[in-house]
Amino acid sequence: MIYRVESLNEKFIQTLKTRSPEEWLFGWLSFMLLEVPRFEITGYHLSEAIANNLQQAGMGLTLQGEAALLEKAPAVSTAIETNFSVMPLAAIPFSIVCAARGKKADIRGLHGLMNFQGIDVISLLQRELFRFGAHTDFCDRSKLKVFDDQPIHKKIGPVDVSKSNLLTLFFIPLVLRLGPMEMEIDKQVIEEYGAFIAMLGFEMTAP
Repeated sequence: MIYRVESLNEKFIQTLKTRSPEEWLFGWLSFMLLEVPRFEITGYHLSEAIANNLQQAGMGLTLQGEAALLEKAPAVSTAIETNFSVMPLAAIPFSIVCAARGKKADIRGLHGLMNFQGIDVISLLQRELFRFGAHTDFCDRSKLKVFDDQPIHKKIGPVDVSKSNLLTLFFIPLVLRLGPMEMEIDKQVIEEYGAFIAMLGFEMTAP
C-alpha cells in the first residue's frame, strides 16, 4: 500500500531507546539527515569497528556500553573508504547518508546483501537511489561506489523498496531532507516498527 510519509517534529528528541540493530541504525540515519547538535541512543551494543565506520560520515560518536552519544562534527572532506563486512546491514543507511550529502564513498563488505533473506538488496538500493539522482556502481560483488555528482533530490513517483522491509525502514528518514513523499510500505513494517517510527516524529498516512 502507498503511504504519505512526513516528519511532524519541529524539534528532534534528545534520547532514543532502541530494541534492535535496525532501530539503532534508523535513529543514527535520522540524526545524520537532520543534523541536530546532539543525540543519545541506547539499547543496542554497537561494536567499535562499526562505530568507526559510522564516524567517517562526519559525526562524533562516543560509546558507553549500550549507550552511544552522537554529536555533530565537521564534515569529512576526503572520499570515504570503509568496510562493513562485520555488519553489512549498517552499510545501507551509511550509503543513503553518503548519497544524501553528495559524498563520494567506497563501501566494501556488502556481499551478504546480494541475497539477504532471498532479496537482492543492493540492486533495490541502487535502483531507488538512482531515481533520486544518485549515481552508484556495484563492483567485485562486494563493493558499492557512491559518486559525488550532487546530493540526492526529490523525485516524482512513490519510493518502492517494499520487497525489503529494511530498505523501506531506512528510506523513511529521507523526508527530513526532501520533505513529504509517497512510499510503498508493507504492512509488516507498520506492525513491527510503526510505533517506533511515530515516536521519532514520522507520520505514515494511508490514502
